[in-house]
Amino acid sequence: MRPPTSPAPTCPATSTPTTPASTGATYKDAGHNFAFVKSTEGTGYVNPYFNSDWNAIKANDMVRGSYHYAKPDGSPTSAAEQARYFVSVAGTMQANPGLSRVS
Repeated sequence: MRPPTSPAPTCPATSTPTTPASTGATYKDAGHNFAFVKSTEGTGYVNPYFNSDWNAIKANDMVRGSYHYAKPDGSPTSAAEQARYFVSVAGTMQANPGLSRVS
């Protein structure tokens, strides 16, 4: 006899900024239990809604993660520069028990 299985976790995916602070409640109400938020792109773009979305997801008791959209330029230092930029915006998240950063 097989043990009962629970539904797979679901996560909304979006690559464009959302309405400020709407992410958590909207996604939670839709049955999602975690979400990733785009924080940065390349070395010059910050999602203007990152902080409000990040906080809204936490306020709705969802597991959260952050991602960076890489734009490699072929230079030997491009990846390291982008990684430093991502961490400067998203932080190290060492205190976050949620999902890992993704780049």
